[in-house]
Amino acid sequence: MIFYYSEKLVTAATYTVINLGFVAKNIILVNNVDSTEDIQFSWDGTNLAGELAIGEPLTLSGIDTGQIWVKSASGGMTYRIWAWAN
Repeated sequence: MIFYYSEKLVTAATYTVINLGFVAKNIILVNNVDSTEDIQFSWDGTNLAGELAIGEPLTLSGIDTGQIWVKSASGGMTYRIWAWAN
């Protein structure tokens, strides 16, 4: 199994790419409860794919992606991400 984990603070209102280093089949993205803003994510760094409220998790299974872009809606937020492939 290939596994990736990261916890980071994002303060920019522009997309930051998270390169996983492999093609993930499963991703869990969590906007930490200590964040002050919603987290926005994208599959291409341009188009908004979704937004997570403070404390909200996103679980995706059966996908094929090696990267995801995230940004703060307007302030600072801390996210955690787990990704893995079997």
